[in-house]
Amino acid sequence: YNVADFRSGYIYSDDNGLTWNIGGFISTPSSNEVQCAEDLNGDLLFACRIEIAAPHKIVVRLKDIDNSWEYITPNISFNDTTIMSGLIQGDNIYDDSANKFMMSTCKNADRTELLVHTSYDGGYTWRSYLLPSTIGQFVAYTCIENITPELKLLIRENIAGGFNASVINLKNLIA
Repeated sequence: YNVADFRSGYIYSDDNGLTWNIGGFISTPSSNEVQCAEDLNGDLLFACRIEIAAPHKIVVRLKDIDNSWEYITPNISFNDTTIMSGLIQGDNIYDDSANKFMMSTCKNADRTELLVHTSYDGGYTWRSYLLPSTIGQFVAYTCIENITPELKLLIRENIAGGFNASVINLKNLIA
């Protein structure tokens, strides 16, 4: 296979999974290991790993109104590692505004320490929080899932090739 041919995209079903349709694909070469989440407008936000170019993580919005793609320039770099991250539409008991996006990533190219990033403006501006139990620890591929508005499940690859999981309270993250 040719890594430059990888593309991130989506398929969808309008009939509860009986049939599936090809949606669209991001034009960026080598985009893969995509995570996506829907916002209140019906737009989809994609976090894509980029195998052969920098930055190694891009954020792209598929606009529901016209099916056009918008490449977002976030206020931070998520890391300099070709690695998958988790992305969800997150609830938060401390804020009743529109739904937020939450992304989990390793902190740096050394694949150590887990960060949870939160965006309140559709993916343009992100705040980062460190999971204290991962300080100095190997963290690679990550996933994040909602349990409750305050509790999140974080799953991450460990150095032995297995997985570690944590149920975290958002109040325990370090800004």
